[in-house]
Amino acid sequence: MRRLLLRAGEVNFSREAMRNSKILRSVALAALATTGGLAMVESAHAQATTSWSGSPRWSEEDRQFKVTGRIQYDLYNVQADFPGTSQDEDYTRTATRRVFLGVAGRYTNAFRYDIKVAFNPGNQQVTLDDAFLEYVHNDFSVIVGQNNAVSPMEDRTSSVNIPFNERSAYMNSFGFAKKMGVAVVTNGGNWSAGVAVHAGDLNQSDTINRDEETSVIGRATWAPFYQNTPEGMRLLHVGATARVRDSGGAPPTGAGANAQNDFSYGARPQNGFGTSFVSATGFDKDVFYGVETAGQWNQFGFNAEYGRLSAQPSSAATGAALARGREDRDFSGGYVDLFWSPTGESRVYKAVDGSFDRIRIRRTLGSDGGIGHVMLGARYEYVDLTDGPTPATTTVGGKQQSYVGQVTWMPISYVKFQLDYSQHNITRTATAAQGDAEVITFRTQLDW
Repeated sequence: MRRLLLRAGEVNFSREAMRNSKILRSVALAALATTGGLAMVESAHAQATTSWSGSPRWSEEDRQFKVTGRIQYDLYNVQADFPGTSQDEDYTRTATRRVFLGVAGRYTNAFRYDIKVAFNPGNQQVTLDDAFLEYVHNDFSVIVGQNNAVSPMEDRTSSVNIPFNERSAYMNSFGFAKKMGVAVVTNGGNWSAGVAVHAGDLNQSDTINRDEETSVIGRATWAPFYQNTPEGMRLLHVGATARVRDSGGAPPTGAGANAQNDFSYGARPQNGFGTSFVSATGFDKDVFYGVETAGQWNQFGFNAEYGRLSAQPSSAATGAALARGREDRDFSGGYVDLFWSPTGESRVYKAVDGSFDRIRIRRTLGSDGGIGHVMLGARYEYVDLTDGPTPATTTVGGKQQSYVGQVTWMPISYVKFQLDYSQHNITRTATAAQGDAEVITFRTQLDW
């Protein structure tokens, strides 16, 4: 009996195995058929492709998507000496200068987007940097959102690609930043032009019973000589910018009647942290005019910008500020940069907006005996925030003259180490204290 039961079990097992085998074959055939069908469908469309530019970029037909970001970490020392005062400084610190994480891409060739979130670990803040939608038609673009599509040359060049760790005191003093607005830009092979209307920063808190900041800015650039050769780039660039701003002021009555919404001007000495030794505050309107030029001859290059700003003191001024009167104050600033790359690289020019892009390294570290890209640079800059109709009514925002030297090493693309050394001659705000500052900053940077 046991033998018969065992045989019956074996027969049932064999039948079950055959049944499972048929099911597996059916599933396999269905999978093959489905795969074949999908392959036929895919063959009717463009295949999705992946490229690399610091991080993967996915493309399919005219659609594109990329995760972007950057990290800049600084070790810096500040020594400031103002004889006869208690304003001296001497300290060494480390700090995270920038942490960005974002996405960029396009829905079609016409509709594009760029969104960057900025993290500030030291202040435990999260803000938006870029946040805009762009529509492109032929040689024209319309940009809506938080942007600086129309801005002077140094501000238009990404912080990843500027030649020094910090932008010039002139650029930082006069209020150039990404703001909410609409920009219309156009360009040709060696020129660009644009105009933008902006409101305030997207990250500002909402305020009632007070108008928002507004500005209109225009810029035009031209490269009368622009040539790429096997030895490098040869370039002469010129440009001009004009801007009119209104802070919105404070309402005459009601909530916020005494609130200040004024413009202020000031900058730190080649450093993203610490004290602004020059500063002027309490202005509700200003007009800016600036000119710029840049050149490149293979591994040698230069940049220069100069600008003047006429600022109207606030209508809400009181006390000493009111006594100084409402006549416009004229401030000015500028810089000159010189560069040389011992490893032979030229900077990369973006004619579409008159700015500079990432260096293309000839031989990265470890390839064909290469050491990567090396650049040496020197800068003179100044900003003057002191002016007034009479000595008694002068706005003393201070004056800062700076001399900067730098060494940059990029072993590979998307990784940069940079050392800046700067000396500053300073007349301090209000106190008119004369002094000097010395700043050394070593930066480690990676981006994707």
